[in-house]
Amino acid sequence: MSKKEEILKQVEKAVNIQEKKCPFCGIQMQLRRTWLRTAPYARRVLVKCPKCFSLQLFGVPLNKEEFLKQLEESEGKHVLDIVTASGEDMEIQRRLESLGYFG
Repeated sequence: MSKKEEILKQVEKAVNIQEKKCPFCGIQMQLRRTWLRTAPYARRVLVKCPKCFSLQLFGVPLNKEEFLKQLEESEGKHVLDIVTASGEDMEIQRRLESLGYFG
């Protein structure tokens, strides 16, 4: 298991992602991005509804030692992108490209 996968498992457990439902449509939220925050020490977790695209942000408090350990495990990267190229993401990119973005 890679370090990224280990961090994701820890984040999913801390946020209890299986229990997170969209407050608007009731669909299970999907993990999108996580990052470390230095003051106060915490891991921020962004989840998104795949149906209505609403976003929720959670904070998981960390002590300094745990923060430094996670920072080392993530090879000094504060932001850990979780998003994989899904059909939804490809459609969004196609629309943005048609508007002149990513050109």
